[in-house]
Amino acid sequence: MSNSNIINTVSSEATIRIDVHRDANVPDAIPKVNSPLLIVENLCKRLENGKSVLNDLTFSLNRGQIIAVRGGSGVGKTTLLKCISQLSDYDSGSMTLFDEDGIISPETNGISYWRSQVMYVPQRMPLLDGTPLEFHEKISKFFYQKSKPTSNPLAGQIEEPVRIAHEWGIESQKWSQKWSQLSGGEMQRISLAISLSCHPKVLLLDEPTSALDNHSSMLVEKTLMERRNIIIITHNNDQSGRVSDFILELHPFGNFKFYPNPLIEVNDLI
Repeated sequence: MSNSNIINTVSSEATIRIDVHRDANVPDAIPKVNSPLLIVENLCKRLENGKSVLNDLTFSLNRGQIIAVRGGSGVGKTTLLKCISQLSDYDSGSMTLFDEDGIISPETNGISYWRSQVMYVPQRMPLLDGTPLEFHEKISKFFYQKSKPTSNPLAGQIEEPVRIAHEWGIESQKWSQKWSQLSGGEMQRISLAISLSCHPKVLLLDEPTSALDNHSSMLVEKTLMERRNIIIITHNNDQSGRVSDFILELHPFGNFKFYPNPLIEVNDLI
């Protein structure tokens, strides 16, 4: 054997071999930065009582960027991510994804394909039956997931998310445990690792470190900053300052501000 650190885990489902030094969560190829990746235009959503949650919201995520979504409770942060991922209805507006092969939209390519490329990860996973191993096996069989082109030899295999989660302190044996036996922090890291291993073009993350301690949060942040192409909800101003390029600040009645991360601008002047 080489000097690589190989971890072997035997479960009732599979034998998992993990080379923890290989970085499997970085995209296969890094496209030209500063070119548009996702554009949200004139997005509007109103409640049944007529109150505006999102009012003519327009912004873009460029390749290689991370956008932090901030705002008080009830201003529509989670609603925004669910609208972008087509998990929630909205009154008007459009979303466009610029792929290497062309322009993608929910209307022209279908919602199932859109969700495979623009993937939402909730703050708290619903309590699922079975184990993370079984869940990963299930989603790996989805048509659009199987057909994704990638040069990563581990794409679609359980080794990839297990390796990612291992870097965040998740032991391999956890993947064979029932979801109900995992802590909130373990479920949060495992679900995020599975989403990363699906290689969507854009990740929509709803407070992905809310159940983690500071050390684990920093490990996850490191991975996200390497991966990029992310829209992340966070109530942690320090976190948004560390990871984001732009900040989308939501306010009551559908008002919003979209501006560069001021900490980056300060650092550029130093």
